[in-house]
Amino acid sequence: MKIKFDKVRIHVSELQTSVVEVAPWETPILQAIYGEEEAVVEESFEIERERPDAADEFARLANRYGPKNSDTPVVAAVYGSYGPGVAKLESAITEAFGAEGEAPVPASGLSNEEIAAIEAKDDAKQAAVVGTEIIEPAEPQPPVLTQPAEDELDDLL
Repeated sequence: MKIKFDKVRIHVSELQTSVVEVAPWETPILQAIYGEEEAVVEESFEIERERPDAADEFARLANRYGPKNSDTPVVAAVYGSYGPGVAKLESAITEAFGAEGEAPVPASGLSNEEIAAIEAKDDAKQAAVVGTEIIEPAEPQPPVLTQPAEDELDDLL
């Protein structure tokens, strides 16, 4: 199915501006985080993508954007919590896919693999913009203990 995507310019500070490509139901979340004047849709385009399940998408957005200044995830602040929030997000997803399942903007010709790559890149960009990091935990390394050589012991004594 074809879906409309938004290219959003986010003005974070005088020294930092980012451009991310997101589904249109994510744009209000960015505007809630940065303000409507700072998160502006520059253009819309169409891509080929499967329609996401609203509950799964709600969970993804809650994980991606988290809470801003409270314990409530930003997606819940924008769309509402629990069932009503998921239903409102479902309406936004339906609107993005259009009445006939097709978005009313020109196609970009991107494949599902290209979309996944864009989303992964945007997740990393968004983590940097929000001020978080995506860090894989490192394996703990045991300390390395060495015994001094006999001649070094003589020097120490």
